[in-house]
Amino acid sequence: MVPELSIARVFQRELDALPLPPEDAWVPNARPARAPALAMAIGAVAIAAILIVTVYGVRASQDPAAVGAGAVSPTPPSSACAGSDVHRPCLGPLPVIYRSPVLGYNIVIPGGFHRVVNDAPVSPASAGLVYRERFTARPADEDRASLASFGALPPWDFVVEVYDRAVVTASERAHLDGCTAGCVTTQTTIQKEPALSATWTDGGVVIHAYYMDRGDRMLVLKYAVGPETSRPAGVNESDLLRIVETIGLV
Repeated sequence: MVPELSIARVFQRELDALPLPPEDAWVPNARPARAPALAMAIGAVAIAAILIVTVYGVRASQDPAAVGAGAVSPTPPSSACAGSDVHRPCLGPLPVIYRSPVLGYNIVIPGGFHRVVNDAPVSPASAGLVYRERFTARPADEDRASLASFGALPPWDFVVEVYDRAVVTASERAHLDGCTAGCVTTQTTIQKEPALSATWTDGGVVIHAYYMDRGDRMLVLKYAVGPETSRPAGVNESDLLRIVETIGLV
């Protein structure tokens, strides 16, 4: 006598009789390694964000000969750090890199300075001038007052000029700038390139100027040290000299 099968046994037998495809076609493999890839993508975005924030502090301008070529100016220095706790770091304005590949120089300006382009009046003394830019730490109203009091080179400002060497030589340019009686000139080097250094006094302001021949152009770097009462907060002579010493020549 054939034993009676339960309905569960019948279904089990029918299922066992069904043909199956190869195991590798239906057994799921390990989950694709998406987690590491996602982690790498998130890491890349984080690094990019950090770089953007960092580069914002060290912003680079385009060729200043172009229209509106100014780099984004840094925020003026604030007194937020004056009473800061020694246990809490205080971040001041970051330096700014201004790049002028066409004119042959890159300079690093202290944070808090901003740039004023071609602000000097054209005169016979500016013969051969190709380009001029001035950097100051004064706000606009104080800057205008300083220009009215001291002229085209206010104390504690930094000036970069480019001249056509076919029109004027370094010694001639220094003489036109005011290096006459009592002026001290020396031959020096800046970034291993020869330069004429000149120092003279004009109305109680000591002017330091450097003249460098660069192909058919001449690069002039100038700054003035004046009365303490005219010095913007946070600006020192060492800051201005450091601009000269760290200039990049291209």
